Amino acid sequence: MDRSPNDADAERIARRVVEVLREEERPVAGGLLKTGDAARLLGVDAEWVRAHRVALGAVRLGDGPKARLRFPREAIDAYLATRKVDAAGAAEEQPTSRQRRSLGRDGSAPSLSPRGQAVIDW
Repeated sequence: MDRSPNDADAERIARRVVEVLREEERPVAGGLLKTGDAARLLGVDAEWVRAHRVALGAVRLGDGPKARLRFPREAIDAYLATRKVDAAGAAEEQPTSRQRRSLGRDGSAPSLSPRGQAVIDW
């Protein structure tokens, strides 16, 4: 008996294709993630991940100039935990490089003169 595909068969095939594609996109649950997997997990592009490789705890596989980068899932989770938005809706402010340069050696902010200019006591 020759059976031709019907709408139910096509629907079943389409659902299976979607499942397979989702499995391929899903990063591994633990271990090391490839750059593209880390990017998908974070919702950014791969270039952003490479630019933030130190903060994301990248591991270099190999010694050459084109050594592959891998990202521990735990390190990415830890990075995300430090970037959580507080209850007021603003992310905890990190000092900019200019602000860090203006801090004294002990980390305190410089005092201001009556004219509003910084007075740094070194």
